[in-house]
Amino acid sequence: MSANSEKVTKDIVKDASKLDDEYIKDSVTETSGENKDDPTTENKKTTENDNIKSEIQTPVLNPTTPIILPPKTKGSEPFATEEIDDSIFIKIIDRSLLTTLQSFVRSEDLYNVNPKISAHELFTILPQLRTFVGQDPQETYQEFSDQVPPSDNQINSPIKQLVDWLEKEFDSTLKQINNMTDKSEISYKHLWYLFPNETQIYAELHGKVCGARVKRCEYKSYGSTQLFIVTGEIIDSNGYEFVNVTKNWYIDHFVGVLNIDKLPVVPLQKECTLRDELVKRGKKFEMLAIGPHYLRYFGKFFRQSWFGPTYYKGDGRIMIDASTFGLTNPNYDMGLANYNPATYMYNHNNTLPKPSNKGDSSKKKVREVDLYMCSPTFFGFSFMAKKWGQFYVDQVDEIKFDDDAFDNLIMDTNKKEIIISLVNSELSGGLDLISGKGGGCIFLLHGPPGVGKTLTAEAISEYLHRPLYAVSVGELGVTPKELEDKLSEILEVASVWNAVILIDEVDIFLEQRSKNDVNRNALVGIFLRLLEYHQGILFLTTNRVESFDKAFYSVSCPSFCQFN
Repeated sequence: MSANSEKVTKDIVKDASKLDDEYIKDSVTETSGENKDDPTTENKKTTENDNIKSEIQTPVLNPTTPIILPPKTKGSEPFATEEIDDSIFIKIIDRSLLTTLQSFVRSEDLYNVNPKISAHELFTILPQLRTFVGQDPQETYQEFSDQVPPSDNQINSPIKQLVDWLEKEFDSTLKQINNMTDKSEISYKHLWYLFPNETQIYAELHGKVCGARVKRCEYKSYGSTQLFIVTGEIIDSNGYEFVNVTKNWYIDHFVGVLNIDKLPVVPLQKECTLRDELVKRGKKFEMLAIGPHYLRYFGKFFRQSWFGPTYYKGDGRIMIDASTFGLTNPNYDMGLANYNPATYMYNHNNTLPKPSNKGDSSKKKVREVDLYMCSPTFFGFSFMAKKWGQFYVDQVDEIKFDDDAFDNLIMDTNKKEIIISLVNSELSGGLDLISGKGGGCIFLLHGPPGVGKTLTAEAISEYLHRPLYAVSVGELGVTPKELEDKLSEILEVASVWNAVILIDEVDIFLEQRSKNDVNRNALVGIFLRLLEYHQGILFLTTNRVESFDKAFYSVSCPSFCQFN
């Protein structure tokens, strides 16, 4: 080694030693707070410097050893990025940021010890994150969203920093999306941008346009089939309260770009004619969906099955009653999650019971801002088709009753007065000497066809403004089990609706019993027993009153009206 090299090396070592001495000197001075003028200070420094140099990695603290403070550093970043297999992942460091993301993203990776998530996955929920931090000026939280508006301290919050990073990282993609949406177009891979959570949308449901609110969306592949699934929430009713129901809409894969308005699911503008129409229909739904309502219907109604909807002609009078629908159609998928019809059974006074949440009146009305997302259909019963089904809200109307129908009925005046007197007596409570037994009003109308037996029952129902539930013997079955099940259901439902029942041609159920026909004897016995305990107005028609069983004459004091 040359002399010059030796000199340079010595100088470097000398300078390094000076730097160490100065650093230690400053640290000792800062932490010990000792007087520089103390004559013993110099000796202490020499000893302490030697100790610190020899034990710099593992300092030993004792009464004579000063505490060396570490240099100050900046606070930790809320997240960090790393690249794995050409994909960028975000490692979540800040606890509040992690909690926020867990409420937006269903990812198991966010629950790991070292949580991280794909940057692209976070980019697909950028509209929701923007809304959360209040960057979307078009979002009016209290009016159109259930999300809580951001507070002032969110301006520089960890979630805000994440949003800024995503916008910068995916700047070119955002520009591409904005260029498409400016022309009301979108590509398949960017559909997610249109449907962040809480977005108001409209789509087809049961053949009608229905408003909804987005709960989530995702891409799915089933073999070679690619779908984008939008899960939305609408408001329906179980007949007692309003409930939120989820529905799925599917967008098939397409190539290139597509006009947004041609998608099966479309974002709903906050001010448009369609919204006004949906709100108007929602008000009608809110008014009629709770409890039974007797209405007029125009058009077709349908029943759902695994094979799709089956449509029926429904012109005529109907009863809207979702609660009774659920009881009489237990296997029908009403789409109401966690709904148990038995919970809402009517009591003996034909009024709805008070469940445990009776104090929650919010479930019995719809918020003004949510009216647009009410269901387009009711659950009910068609008296014309004699079928349960779903009826379109915008095709129901009030009934215009013919109050002069009974007055215009051509019948002996004395008989008309008797009928009206008995009906009015039943309305006032009837004559029920034993509670629960009798108390009804049963009329037996007999005479040849075409003399007005059925018309009399119809006129009474018009006079009372009550539904007429007409039943033919063919609907009641031919076995004792069928008869008991069906007739019990009819009588129970009619009691709930305060309906007038008309059973045509009851000869088979009221003929004199014999010793040889056990099955027919059982039919007669069941029929008589059920009628005896029915509390309501019931009309029976027949052409063979002379062959009736003698036991019938004592059933609820039946009134006989003969038509010639």
